[in-house]
Amino acid sequence: MGRGNVCTHYECEGLYYLDKDLLDVYVHVDDPGEEPKTARQLHDANIKYNYSGEGCDWKYSHAESDYNWREMITTMQDRIGGRFSSFYPADEWRNNETRVILENGLFQVAVVDNEWSAAICLLERTDVDDTGANRTFMRRHCDTYLEAIKQTLIDGWGEAIGYGGAWVSGQKYTRETPSARPVSKRKPSMLGKLEDNKQRVGRNKEAKANKPATKKCGSYEHI
Repeated sequence: MGRGNVCTHYECEGLYYLDKDLLDVYVHVDDPGEEPKTARQLHDANIKYNYSGEGCDWKYSHAESDYNWREMITTMQDRIGGRFSSFYPADEWRNNETRVILENGLFQVAVVDNEWSAAICLLERTDVDDTGANRTFMRRHCDTYLEAIKQTLIDGWGEAIGYGGAWVSGQKYTRETPSARPVSKRKPSMLGKLEDNKQRVGRNKEAKANKPATKKCGSYEHI
């Protein structure tokens, strides 16, 4: 059994998935002049394809697929950064799997390879104080940022998929259903909440001790 779906853990976090069938590209085995096609295009046309091209006419293209992945990141940066001036492009690894592509004073937007999809996550920053006024700002704006992620996926690729569980995908949103409320937040168990609270207290103390004098809530543009 493979790993479960990528999920988020804290109160003001969430995510949407983009099906890799819309990113993975295949090229014709014998005809380099044939226009490359996504897995979704081949599937919809009932054309056989596989990774190596053995037994069929279409094989996976690393170059074309990597280009689509980079284009997806650039699109998220341009659209969300253009809509919310507080967000600026970033390129760092939060952990071995989570690549941060945007951030502001309180949030990060990250991309994770979720095997069948790309997970676009809104995450709370771990290096700032997230209590008091900052927590109020986060609660006020997290749904707006999640809606922007969803709408960017719909505008660019025609769909966005919410979180449905560890082993199942959630609701699919399309251009016909863009106004539905986010369902991507994951509510942790009570044990998870207790552990999260312990971690949060620890990181808040550390953030307060190490926070530069210039990093005050009022110095950030949150919307």
